[in-house]
Amino acid sequence: MKKFAAFLAFAILFTAVVVLTAVADAPAQIDNPTLAFSGRWADPVFDRASLRILRPTVDNPNEGEFKYDIQLLWGSSWNSEGVWTMTATWDEAAQKLVYTGGVMANVTTDDEGKGTEEIQWDDAEGAFWLDENGLLCWQDSREERSVEFHMERVVSEPPAAEEFADYYFLPVANVEMGTAGASLKQAVLAHDLVRFAYDNDIWNTDLGFMREAMLAAWEGLDKDTQARFDENMFGGVIGELANGIFQDYDNLAGQFEDAGVGEDVAFLHADPEACDSWAILFANTLTMGNSED
Repeated sequence: MKKFAAFLAFAILFTAVVVLTAVADAPAQIDNPTLAFSGRWADPVFDRASLRILRPTVDNPNEGEFKYDIQLLWGSSWNSEGVWTMTATWDEAAQKLVYTGGVMANVTTDDEGKGTEEIQWDDAEGAFWLDENGLLCWQDSREERSVEFHMERVVSEPPAAEEFADYYFLPVANVEMGTAGASLKQAVLAHDLVRFAYDNDIWNTDLGFMREAMLAAWEGLDKDTQARFDENMFGGVIGELANGIFQDYDNLAGQFEDAGVGEDVAFLHADPEACDSWAILFANTLTMGNSED
């Protein structure tokens, strides 16, 4: 009888642990998946692992199915890492980002910095979701360790107001327009603005804090400087050139080459974090009230 009682107690305890674990990992209700999931994540246990979920894109706006590009990097040694890539969509009923066709590759880098990629699989199915504690959970049909991940959000600190003034508002307001060599200087500035957004990880910052810093910098400028910024960014070519790095690169690449920033512009053009960072900075500039009298 004692053995049975002990067994029964163990069974009850085991069941409780399983139930509690299941409840802990159950998906939380999400109102805005873009805000909830987009950003950089890390697992404090798997300290070599980091995950990136980019803000969604949509192939066909009429259909409205947003796609989230996800990449997980997990280093196994100083010169090798596993790379998981997936494209997920939001499942409202399940409250999860779900994917099929997930790819896992081992990437090894030699002493000269050249990488060799070896695909392990390209048919994984799985999902990401947030539990009630705000941790990102993962389940993958091919990666058995996925259930062990509980990732925390890693938010980047936005630039200070002084940095927005010195590296964003004032350079645009003071750029030369209509003089000899002005077009080259404008191309350099457009590159510098995108580089500023990328270096400061704008895509992964707290947008509320970022907007506060932007507004503080803006309000510290005199009216003439504000007017010149508006004219040069939105009425002139600066905004057009900066946006063109991602929207019209083939036609503008030569201009950036002539200005001496072609190589870095090519890098920024190809980097999704640079694209997201600039798009978010430019959009928040438009909605900040800059162009109001």
